[in-house]
Amino acid sequence: MPVIDGIERSEARASSRRIETPVGEIEVKRLLYQAPGVEGLAPLDAALGLPDEKYTHDVRRIVAEESAKSSFDEVVELIEKRTGASVPKRQVEELTVRAAQDFDAFYADRLCEPEITADLLVLNFDGKGIAMRHADLREATRKAAAAEPKLHTRLAKGEKPNRKRMAQGATVYSISPWPRTSADVLHGLRDVRDKARPGPVNKRVWASAQRSAQGVIDDAFAEASRRDPDHRRRWIVLLDGQRDQIKRVERAARKVGAQITIVLDIVHALEYLWRAAYAFYKDGTLAAEAWVEHQLVKLLAGASGGTIAKSLRLMIKSHDLETTAAAAVEKAAAYLVKGSRKARPPILIAGSWTSQRCSRRPRISWQAGARWPAGALVRSTRSRTHYCSRCIRARVYCSPL
Repeated sequence: MPVIDGIERSEARASSRRIETPVGEIEVKRLLYQAPGVEGLAPLDAALGLPDEKYTHDVRRIVAEESAKSSFDEVVELIEKRTGASVPKRQVEELTVRAAQDFDAFYADRLCEPEITADLLVLNFDGKGIAMRHADLREATRKAAAAEPKLHTRLAKGEKPNRKRMAQGATVYSISPWPRTSADVLHGLRDVRDKARPGPVNKRVWASAQRSAQGVIDDAFAEASRRDPDHRRRWIVLLDGQRDQIKRVERAARKVGAQITIVLDIVHALEYLWRAAYAFYKDGTLAAEAWVEHQLVKLLAGASGGTIAKSLRLMIKSHDLETTAAAAVEKAAAYLVKGSRKARPPILIAGSWTSQRCSRRPRISWQAGARWPAGALVRSTRSRTHYCSRCIRARVYCSPL
């Protein structure tokens, strides 16, 4: 007869409960021990590691992992196709919310210790707009959305739909240096499947649509300071060139007293160069590709963004471009000038100090067309960052049967 909390439960009766497992719903028959005025206990539940609710730990683990990658509807469909379990959409949402309830405490207990290494310490920041329900937009965005549009059938030039809320993503990891030449970078743009590249170590990814962008960036620098408290390693910060984000990063670096090297994403520079190329050559031609490669080689070889921008502006005059075509070239020139002020040309090679710039960014995807309520967004963001940090299997709720 079980004795818990000093109370002897002498009355035993046969009972059963239905639980949802990866092989389907099953009925568990067991003895329930009871006593007046207290909750009954079933020792077999504890012996089998069954949760208090209907869904087993394995089912909850599947929901947590898949909801970090897909929409709730897709999770429901995947579970039905690949397992014998059946989890309705509402229950998927509830399990996802509960899976992230101890997010802050989970990472507070796992603060990274100082790393004894000479590897590069890399911080990466990126913003992501997420479509929200109108009531859950930030106040400024909600007011802008309520304003009367200039046109009734479409947005006017410069107008925005004002239906998104920005989530700030951050990544911190260590990685071995991997020097490359300009030719190596050009080859990597064509074929990213290079097995010789070093991989990230102790990668931590997180994002928040609730906290301010500056708060998330400050947290990332605090994490980096714990890994390198004496600031002896080289700190590399990967950005896409967004001006406000650069200011926030510089502010956070001054706060912790760290010297950083800002690396601008070469992919963004390429996008501007391709748009400029179509002002001189037809879309999709080899001539346009050769022109872009020529400009990129100059950039990777050490030419300043200002020098290349000057040559682009001279080409506008020499080709006598129309206003529309010249605008794309002028945008590319302006981007290169601004970028060169923040990153020295050799460091602008996204990959000279790190590997696979694009695959290391805090990639947190969201279903197109969905509009999120604030509460569900916060929990879902936490689950997705758990998955990106590869921490989701370390959670207590993921323990197997």
